[in-house]
Amino acid sequence: MKPCNYGKRALAYIIDVLFLIVPGIALALIGTPLLFADSSRGAGFAFLFIAAIWWMLADFANHVIKQGVSGQTIGKRSLKIKLIRIDTGKPLGVGLAFVRWLIIVVFSFMTGGLYILVDLIAPAFTEKNQRITDKMLSSVVVDTVDYDRPTQPVFQTTTPPPPPPLQPPSVNDPFS
Repeated sequence: MKPCNYGKRALAYIIDVLFLIVPGIALALIGTPLLFADSSRGAGFAFLFIAAIWWMLADFANHVIKQGVSGQTIGKRSLKIKLIRIDTGKPLGVGLAFVRWLIIVVFSFMTGGLYILVDLIAPAFTEKNQRITDKMLSSVVVDTVDYDRPTQPVFQTTTPPPPPPLQPPSVNDPFS
């Protein structure tokens, strides 16, 4: 089991961010002008409300539920990498994925966003390419290409050896 490189990890994060912000920004771009038009102010609020709900639910669903169950966010799945626990080799589970998400959100809020920046850069400088949050929770991101490959073939393709030849009766055999 080999930790994935920092480039794949960073690209997966960028894909996750794009998945999160592109639909939200599209909704906000539609809603903002409507907000300032007297006749469609309610529609503008609705679009902005839906954008805010999208950002919260999509982030939670991707990083807590999806990653907790499968070990993969949308970005990680597209790059064939997976977040696993070091001790078991299995995905974190929804509970631990929630704790991971909560640590990132709370610490980033408390530090004015500095924590998330340091946390995202940390894998470039750690031995197992782990974020600070990964070190706290004993997790690591691995390449699934290496992780999911069986070490031995499932079916044996060799034929069994032939049975040993029959032996002639021995000379001291009392029944011969």
